[in-house]
Amino acid sequence: MTITKFLSRYNLHDSLISEITFDDDKLFITVDFCYWMQNGYKDDDPETGVINLIFHDVHSYDGITGKVDDFSILDVVYKDNFIIFSICDDYNDVFYKLKFTASSVNVMHERMLCEDCWIEMKQHKNGHTLSWVCENCGYNITTSFFEPYEDDPNTYSIYLNSEHKGTLEEIKLISEIAKCKYLEAKKILRTIGPTEIFRGKAVEVISIREKLEKIGLVFSIFPEFPY
Repeated sequence: MTITKFLSRYNLHDSLISEITFDDDKLFITVDFCYWMQNGYKDDDPETGVINLIFHDVHSYDGITGKVDDFSILDVVYKDNFIIFSICDDYNDVFYKLKFTASSVNVMHERMLCEDCWIEMKQHKNGHTLSWVCENCGYNITTSFFEPYEDDPNTYSIYLNSEHKGTLEEIKLISEIAKCKYLEAKKILRTIGPTEIFRGKAVEVISIREKLEKIGLVFSIFPEFPY
């Protein structure tokens, strides 16, 4: 969204800032936003909610950063290509300005709202593509999405924790997981104490875990598996 469109669309007066982060050429501002002050607000809409402002291609940033104690926004102006936030630490009666240039801004709501209609958009997921579509005007946002375990660089080990009966179903599964012959799989199943049967990435561990749980084998994963 262009800066001029953003400022004409969003009334930030009296909304509260809780965090400001400047990273390379992006400025992130977390805001407890006053929906009730916006044009088009309806009685059944939430009065307030958290939004994240992400300004792109930010240069000449002059202002504070870090977590702040709900500093109120007094005014936002766009002058000589500079965006200027006037904010106030109401508890200590101290005033600050955030001054910078930026090429555009994204507004991320807790609810994904259409930038034109203010209608909540519907989410659609297809593989690693995640999109939100406004059913009123067709406006859409599309991004790539990966589960955290798909990007996990760690290597995990799966251990059988105790002696098992060694049924044919168990033998077949351990043979598949450990990539060994049936006799070796049977030996593994009847071993007392932890025995490693797999080492690999989180995506594979999740699949194997489901198979082990399905037939009731007792196992553990190391290091601690967060998924």
